[in-house]
Amino acid sequence: MADEKRVILRSLKSDDEDEVEGKSVVLSGSAKSYGSVTSSEFRRRQDANLMEKSASTRFTLSSIKDLKPSGDTSAMAAIFIITNGVIGSAYLNLPFAAMNTGFVLSGIVFMIPMVLLTVVNMIILGIAVEKTQKATLEEMILFLCGKRGKNVADAVLVTYTFCASVSYIMVVSDQAFDLAQCVFPTGFFDSDKDFYKKMVTMVVTTLGIYPLLLPRDVSFLKYPGILSFLANFYMVGFVSYKAWEAEGAKYPTVRPTFNGQLNLLFLTMFAYQMTFTSVPIYSDLKKRTKENWVVINVVSMLVATVIYSTIACLGVLTFGDWTRQDILLNYSVHEWGAIVARLCVALSNGMSYPVVVFVGRTVIEDNYCKIFLTPLDADLETPYNRFFIEKTLFFYLSLACALFAPGLAQVFELAGVLATTSTLALPAILLFQICDRFYRRGLKSCLMKAWSIFIILINAALIVFYIMQIFQIDLI
Repeated sequence: MADEKRVILRSLKSDDEDEVEGKSVVLSGSAKSYGSVTSSEFRRRQDANLMEKSASTRFTLSSIKDLKPSGDTSAMAAIFIITNGVIGSAYLNLPFAAMNTGFVLSGIVFMIPMVLLTVVNMIILGIAVEKTQKATLEEMILFLCGKRGKNVADAVLVTYTFCASVSYIMVVSDQAFDLAQCVFPTGFFDSDKDFYKKMVTMVVTTLGIYPLLLPRDVSFLKYPGILSFLANFYMVGFVSYKAWEAEGAKYPTVRPTFNGQLNLLFLTMFAYQMTFTSVPIYSDLKKRTKENWVVINVVSMLVATVIYSTIACLGVLTFGDWTRQDILLNYSVHEWGAIVARLCVALSNGMSYPVVVFVGRTVIEDNYCKIFLTPLDADLETPYNRFFIEKTLFFYLSLACALFAPGLAQVFELAGVLATTSTLALPAILLFQICDRFYRRGLKSCLMKAWSIFIILINAALIVFYIMQIFQIDLI
């Protein structure tokens, strides 16, 4: 592979030299109009051109993957990956968001249309893979939407991964502080809980999460998948047992508001966001057919919905109006069942954090090379000093935001707004471009374009509603 990359780079360089020599003939023949150009000027242009191609080729050489006729992922493995990717820390905040709507079953009511919409969008992305023959979302966006479209998608992806990383740290912070209260004597943190919580967060994340960002080899990150899978089912069992143990159901008495329903909608958007990872999963399927892809997504979303709706409904019925932003905060810090749940959630989110940073840093590095025309390294890898700086800055900026964020619900809400763009607008835009390039004009093409425009307008309306909510404008 390395020899193949060197051959490509040598061919790029030879092409640049031929191109510069051709320019010298034209310029020297037109010296009366444009003036003479020295050999050093040619060399400077040659170096600049080569650096630009090197920067743009840096990640394409390492990331381009031709779409194979079939991959290595079975249907069962794909169901496990998608289910594990959908189910995450959002279930901690779902009972609180459902309680604020004043309706116990609101979680299910909002999840059903989200499941249908997610399945439709995953099918659209599968169609886009087959039409463009691109194995990654980045290459697909570049092919269909051009450089400007890819730059917008990169900005959304970096912002989304940053918000997700902040939410992971906040979840770890809540669990770590509750676990610390089990270790230290009762009342030890009562003098200033907020200060001690920040201290515990900084110590735990710096010693426990930050070292996971430093290795170049990220193969160990496969273990969070197994841990998260087990933690999800343990959480369902624990919340169900505590609801059965509680004395009677406690129904919320909160007056339903449009803002509360909107917050729950954004949270479900964040929970079901799979746009960025669905393309490589589909590209690597052994049996890559539309029917198989539909079955995989329907089964995955049904499993995720059962887990989400169970925790949301039973959490609200257990605590009613006293439901907190993190459902685990409602349970005693000294209860063994809750301690195990906090350990599982903290370890799962802590080990998932490097995955999010890896995605965000890759996009940042790609654009850094294009902006500053960084020369291509011999080994096609980021120099470790820049790799270290990028990961360190990402970590401490997300840590600072987590320490001073107003609450977990607000971070989930912002991440949900960004997820609406990737879950709604991005597949709709790709579908519109596919209709223009691969379908003849007709009723089918017009209907797909109309659907795309409709979804884009819904996404725009949700963003407007969120902005109005920020400025505390009472919508309804």
